Amino acid sequence: MTKDDWIEIWSELGVRLQMGSDQMTLAKLQATRNNPWFTADHVDNAIEAIVDNFLQKDKLETWLGKYNVDQVPSSKNVGIICAGNIPLVGFQDVLCTLSCGHRALIKCSHKDQFLITAVFDELGQLYPSTKSQFEFVNRLSGHDAVIATGSNNSLRYFKSYFGHLPHIFRSNRTSVGVIRKEDNIETLTKTMGEVFLYFGLGCRNISKIYVPRNFDLNNIFEASQHYAAYSLHSKYRNNFIYHTALFQMNHVVHLTNDLFILLESEKLHSPLSVLYYERYDSLESVANEIDKLKQEIQVVYSLNKINGLDTIVPGEGQKPELWDYADKVDVVQWLIDISN
Repeated sequence: MTKDDWIEIWSELGVRLQMGSDQMTLAKLQATRNNPWFTADHVDNAIEAIVDNFLQKDKLETWLGKYNVDQVPSSKNVGIICAGNIPLVGFQDVLCTLSCGHRALIKCSHKDQFLITAVFDELGQLYPSTKSQFEFVNRLSGHDAVIATGSNNSLRYFKSYFGHLPHIFRSNRTSVGVIRKEDNIETLTKTMGEVFLYFGLGCRNISKIYVPRNFDLNNIFEASQHYAAYSLHSKYRNNFIYHTALFQMNHVVHLTNDLFILLESEKLHSPLSVLYYERYDSLESVANEIDKLKQEIQVVYSLNKINGLDTIVPGEGQKPELWDYADKVDVVQWLIDISN
């Protein structure tokens, strides 16, 4: 299939997903029952992001137009090990693989085994000729290359088993927010949305904010009230109770509003239900610190640009575009290169 074929195929899949089907309705129900972290709203949000940003014809044309995917000399079997932290997180890797003329061997996470299979069942029903291009497997075999996403612990496994093959390995990353004294409540509310969406389990979720030296932290708590319903989620609530008790027993100074814990720290990766903050005197100092940590950071959120940093406006982080590759590794170019 050619580039133009895939553009048509993916855009038609977008229409199908937007319309909905009994199969997708069942998959959503199965997903939320299988993984309590996958709420119905979060699943809908993930599907909406894929339809709006990955499966629109104009965006597909712009994206694939940058590459000579029709000139790929040979098809490879690409093993794709999906993470299960947020719904459908492995979809983009499969989309890239098929668009480059390769065959995808997809190993789902047990945390997200219903949604992605249902989406590609929909694809197979729309275009039966695509069925030979992907396969869901319990164990990888016969693969020529690997794209694997997981934790830092998983990374050691990936390197041991697949390090001798062409590969893209992804491990734990997180995101940060840079707040300025002029940021209004609307901006702060969107920033907190980047903290709470998917309960903070994604690499594009903020785990730490940088605030001006004399910034009133009550503004952060006020902005978080839009997400107060998260405190009713049992698994999230259990994490909040646990960390509150832990900090109290260890006499750790912290702030809380019964929804999340705000803790001053130089660390980057905060636990679930905890948000780290660090005060700054100048944006230059923040930029320098973030630059030192760039291998651990996925997204830097800021309403305004910061010199030397790639930033995203709060509210837009959980809907990446086709060209917003994880860890800034151009997956399509890599897939082209492994064919040569």
